Amino acid sequence: MTPARCLGRKTAWALVLLLSSGSIRAESLDVQKNDCIVILGNTFAQRLHLFGYFETFLHSRFPDHHLRIRNMGWSADEVDKMIRPKGFPQLFDELKEHEADLIFLCFGMNESFGGPERVKHYEHELGKFVEELQGRKFNGRSTPRIVLVSPIAHERVASGLPNGRELAGHAAHNRNLHLYSQAMAQVARQHKAAYVDLFSPTSKWMADQAKAKLTFNGIHLSEYGDWVVSRMMARSLGLIDEADARAESGGEVAEKLRRFIYEKNYHYFHWWHPPDASYIHGRRNNTQGAKHLVSERKQRLLLIADYDRKIWAMAKPAPSEVWRRKPIDGRPVWFPTPSDRRIPGARQPAQVSVKSDGDDNTHIRGAAEQAKLFKLPAGYQVNLFASEVDFPIANPMAIQFDARGRLWVANTPTWPHSLPGKQPTDSLLILEDTDRDGVADKHSVFLDKMNLIHGFGLAGDGAYVAQTPNLILARDTDGNGKADWFRIVLQGFGAEDAEHAMNNFRWSPGGAMFFTQGIFYHTQVETPYGPSRVRDAAVFRYQPHEQRLGVYVSHQFWNPYGNLFGRWGRGIVLDASAGQYYPMDVLSANFVYPKRKARSDHLSFAPGGSIAAGCDWLNTGHFPADVQGRFLVNHCEGDVGTHWYTLSPDGTLYKAKQHKPSLLTSTDKTFRPVAMAIGPDGAVYVADFYSHIFENVNFSKRHPGRDHSHGRIWRITCKNRPLLAAPKIVDRPVPELLDLLKMHEHTTRGFARRELQQRGREAVTAHLDKWIAALKPSEADYEHHLVEALWVRQGLDAIDVDLLKRLLGAKQPGARIAATHVLRFWQDRIDGSIDLLARRIDDPDPRVRLQAVLACGFSKSSKAKETALGAAEHKMDPGLTHALDRTMDYFERIERHKRGR
Repeated sequence: MTPARCLGRKTAWALVLLLSSGSIRAESLDVQKNDCIVILGNTFAQRLHLFGYFETFLHSRFPDHHLRIRNMGWSADEVDKMIRPKGFPQLFDELKEHEADLIFLCFGMNESFGGPERVKHYEHELGKFVEELQGRKFNGRSTPRIVLVSPIAHERVASGLPNGRELAGHAAHNRNLHLYSQAMAQVARQHKAAYVDLFSPTSKWMADQAKAKLTFNGIHLSEYGDWVVSRMMARSLGLIDEADARAESGGEVAEKLRRFIYEKNYHYFHWWHPPDASYIHGRRNNTQGAKHLVSERKQRLLLIADYDRKIWAMAKPAPSEVWRRKPIDGRPVWFPTPSDRRIPGARQPAQVSVKSDGDDNTHIRGAAEQAKLFKLPAGYQVNLFASEVDFPIANPMAIQFDARGRLWVANTPTWPHSLPGKQPTDSLLILEDTDRDGVADKHSVFLDKMNLIHGFGLAGDGAYVAQTPNLILARDTDGNGKADWFRIVLQGFGAEDAEHAMNNFRWSPGGAMFFTQGIFYHTQVETPYGPSRVRDAAVFRYQPHEQRLGVYVSHQFWNPYGNLFGRWGRGIVLDASAGQYYPMDVLSANFVYPKRKARSDHLSFAPGGSIAAGCDWLNTGHFPADVQGRFLVNHCEGDVGTHWYTLSPDGTLYKAKQHKPSLLTSTDKTFRPVAMAIGPDGAVYVADFYSHIFENVNFSKRHPGRDHSHGRIWRITCKNRPLLAAPKIVDRPVPELLDLLKMHEHTTRGFARRELQQRGREAVTAHLDKWIAALKPSEADYEHHLVEALWVRQGLDAIDVDLLKRLLGAKQPGARIAATHVLRFWQDRIDGSIDLLARRIDDPDPRVRLQAVLACGFSKSSKAKETALGAAEHKMDPGLTHALDRTMDYFERIERHKRGR
């Protein structure tokens, strides 16, 4: 026996012993030949399809049953709150279409955040749902057999939270989970349904095996966790004899089957819960953009049926051998996406380009020819940094520089919709200019074979990558420029229209990652703090160290596609389709889902009309003094190019003055500037999607005018002005990083700040205190330096009440704005925070009062509403009025809920 097999045998046997002591064996589940097994429920249910252990076991345990298993789990679902996009098929109709025989119900996790007072409601709703299911014959012959699966326990995991907060949070939630699991057991007894208690054995595991973590965030299983818990499920259902666990196989047959089952689930998910669902089921299914999608969907069904047949014919391992091979952290079975497969029964493969859909004689210009059509002001120049000629660039959708000075590019040639049976080809590319001549000369493919990468956010040794409906963390652990570790960290984002998907990821000064989504979306994401839901367009705020996702803005945008933060931390968000730009904080009041939304064009500081995509501040010493601080924005239709404005405060809003000539325009209408970034050399870099057909509604997804093989990155510089020396960030000592917070370039400050925040409290706070003490009030930008220090502390979750109070009373309004915004997130841990807010409600600057009003909407104080209303005693403007009205609406809805109305 090889050492590897010996280790696998020992690991599996230890698992057997633990499960034997922590579970109660049930009567064997009745599984019949040709059963269609449907899995319903929340994120636990949905993640079962990612790892496949339980499904692999079922096929191995019943190798001749020809089972059809369909995972219809939906992130953050509750038994009485299954939110679906407009036009989406009704659940019972879907179950009838599948001819469901055996149904697993995985609920209770999200409901448990309702606390003890909602247990009876949950028990009633779950019982009613089971009764409704048992009253139907989806297969046309018999009522479905039902299995209720309890939630797992809430695991204590390492986080950025102070130990006391983390302990108290997970312990309280476990008390609730226990109550809700008991309620599920009661419903199972009443309705003679099978019951799988996962709460008890996972609680025991978490107590006895503290180092062998089942989850990555406390409530969602890792692949290792699914490896453990799927066996708990099998044993609880009486389907496995533990004596079989001593088999000698290394698990090769099981792993081959498990990967094949994942591929089937991948294609099923893209049939059932696809991107562009609005064009299949919803309000856009009669537009030209919906053409071909129904016929392509039928091909996906043929593909799924073929997978079923091949699964039935494949060699099956002994049931216990499904768990023979322990998974390796970060190497999940779901990566990469499935390779190309022929679709049996399809008359002809779906085509990426259909000639009958439009003119296919579109002229594609070479980069040199395209460059001649650019116009810039006197003294400026543009050069090609990279293109499809020398690098694998195609339809670049997003770009960002990292702290090493490398440019990351998200390519989306799969856009706007993948083809059935074809492996997607989206990628994340790293470009380098090693000789500093302004032209890329080296590249590495960090990530490829992905589907519809709309955006990404850099993080440490990798990136958070948006692959709707999931947010994936991909890391390069060996430093070779290629991702080798993967995890889906958030799932449940909307997928109704590909052009509205998650985009424009940007780290805020306070260490949270912001990104946006567009209209038609129904997003509901499970988090360790409860489900986060939003309808239609939104701006999200994600704090990875706490695994906390919040909806920062829920507003009636069409398609927000750009965001950034100013010198004092105020945000701006673009509404791309409308060509309008808004102060982000004005729209960020607390709300009760689903929020009543309305357009508020009067709050925009741009006239609208030209589709906007990507923005930034021009704060770089390479450009002359007279253009410093200008607001840059791309127009990708209409007046195509990169335009610039001077923004000036107008109360809580802005006034914008556009400067002509624009920084960059082109008469080539195939030029599609969709993203921009300021480089370490001080130049402005623009991503060119480069396609004749760009819009998603009025043109077929397979229009030949959609180019899928070109893309350019352009670089704008000033003639006869020196470029900047790239700042050293990585591995730099903390004191030197702190001094970079004084730099003029906001990109340099941002890289230094983020590097400090990632190093952790213990490595930074002592140095930070010394740095603050050494600052002199006579220094230029003294109060801004203090604000930078406050932001570093916010990103470290290291509260400094003295520094906060000092800045709340600062001379400069910008410092008070920043401090009041930080107070919004720290207030629950600061004594007398409502009194601090009350003083800022009376601040002479309306922008500070705005922040105080918004913060009151998140306060737990009984005086919060009254305090916020104090703003009305001062002069109001449209932005402050909007924020106060929305905050009062929030309080009213909360009070109505408490009254039971």
